[in-house]
Amino acid sequence: MAEFSIELRTKKIKSPVPVYIRVAHRGKLCYIRTEYLIGKSGAKECINRRGTISLVITDSRILQKCDILVKKYWRKMQEYNISDLTCTELVQLIQEGSTSSISFTKYAELFIERMKDENRDHSAQNYTCALRSFQGHIGYKDISFSAITVRMLNGWIESLRHTARAKNMYPTYLKKVFNSGIEHYNDYDLGIRRIENDPFNHINIPQEDTPTKRGESSNVIRSFFAATPVTLTFQNRASRELIGFDVARLIFGLAGINTADLYDLAKESFDGHILRYNRKKTREHRKDHAYIEISVPENILYLFEKYKGKKKLFIFSETYSMEDYFAKITSKGIKDICNRIGIPIMTAYSFRHSWASIAVNECMASIDDVAFALNHVSAHGVTWRYIKEDYTRIDTLNEKVQDCVFTRKDSI
Repeated sequence: MAEFSIELRTKKIKSPVPVYIRVAHRGKLCYIRTEYLIGKSGAKECINRRGTISLVITDSRILQKCDILVKKYWRKMQEYNISDLTCTELVQLIQEGSTSSISFTKYAELFIERMKDENRDHSAQNYTCALRSFQGHIGYKDISFSAITVRMLNGWIESLRHTARAKNMYPTYLKKVFNSGIEHYNDYDLGIRRIENDPFNHINIPQEDTPTKRGESSNVIRSFFAATPVTLTFQNRASRELIGFDVARLIFGLAGINTADLYDLAKESFDGHILRYNRKKTREHRKDHAYIEISVPENILYLFEKYKGKKKLFIFSETYSMEDYFAKITSKGIKDICNRIGIPIMTAYSFRHSWASIAVNECMASIDDVAFALNHVSAHGVTWRYIKEDYTRIDTLNEKVQDCVFTRKDSI
């Protein structure tokens, strides 16, 4: 069992010094610094059993306050099985106290910072939006784990019911943070349950609305690529229209690649013929790290040279400070062209959806083949473990889609 004592960690007092509570546990010592200070008049020198001089606190007021702290720590210690805890772990446990003192907000912020350290900036931004939405609903920023209730969560979800995706996405994100906190703070082997409530297990998170299909037919895509950007440059750089046009060409030509990947691709990912990469959105969550490879069509090779980067494959990460800004500029340029030539409004993501729609509806491809080309997780997970991937299937299907739109030859 741990032992506590009230001590000063100095042999002489020249100015007020802090008072410490010494914790002895399993042959180790730790010290907890209190908020109390003591001067010369509050201590006296004495000779201990070893014959050395040490300072002993004589101020009864300080001793009484520290004794209250010791009793509090002692009571806290009785709630858990501490036999396997190190001295440091014990001090952490008794200092941080009960569930009410553990900040959900601070843990969520640390959770988000870890995402940023892993270069998952887009996910970190989504989690931040979810946290800010929750804080805005409850009316204050710092909230503890224990303060989150079923009623509070249901009220928040109700306030999101008019949204298409946030009503599902935001609560799902915060549930992941909460569960991560439970895993971090609780140790069931040692009988430590510092977070006892689990309100997310008692709520129903609504499904997101089925999105409107954003894929267009080959006629619309053909009309888009038949257009020529009016403005080619703006302030000595490629115009918004030109960026929108060229990036859309890359997306469609590379079987619906995401703008996040175009922004992030390493120079080593392209050998002059085949593009090999791990899809940024899912590479951290899949056992295969979302690996994919595709042969680059000859008619878009010029874009690899036109937008050649210094540090990465493309210059986009050097031109735009964030991948989201790059995607936004691309979509605005695409919309400008759509408005000008009078076709349905599209965004960068529309070309990924359109590639898939044309592959299924006009090239008679199977859903499984399209999912493979889009680098989605297969519904036949067990079966795929036995099969060696043949990425030339993507090349074959991509060639059919390109021919369908550009009528055998691409004149762009």
